[in-house]
Amino acid sequence: MATRTVTNKTTDVSRLDTNIVESLALDPDKPVRTGFSTSSTKAAGLYKSSNMFYKILYTEVGSNPLNKDEGTDLLTLFQSNITDKDVLYAFVDTQVASALEQLQDYQSQVVVTDDETITSAVIKTFELSDDGPTLDVSIDLHNAVGEQASIQLPSIVLI
Repeated sequence: MATRTVTNKTTDVSRLDTNIVESLALDPDKPVRTGFSTSSTKAAGLYKSSNMFYKILYTEVGSNPLNKDEGTDLLTLFQSNITDKDVLYAFVDTQVASALEQLQDYQSQVVVTDDETITSAVIKTFELSDDGPTLDVSIDLHNAVGEQASIQLPSIVLI
């Protein structure tokens, strides 16, 4: 088994959202550098809220041990055998509305900036293909300053 050296690195840190592993390479001549990097990779603004929305949407209700009410039932669509487009749209729309409500409830309890405050979530594309069949959905999120971000959900295989 080959061993690789690790170089020491120490920098001043002001936040906990920093990277511990700075670089990884498959080249045995380049050591892995660890330590706290001064640059943050934390999402902010609309992207931070989009990530939170996405997390809520894809968390199964009851699966979070710290908050059993968090999440939606969106994951039940995988291999559900439901192929009626109207039924699917109504179900997905309900789950999107639930995720939005949960995010807005959370945001009302903490201090968030206007660029993080999500005001609406709208299904932009909703396509049911015969391949699989699979469902492709994208959602537009809007914040309080009028910015928009689109979230493309991974294809959902229905059967």
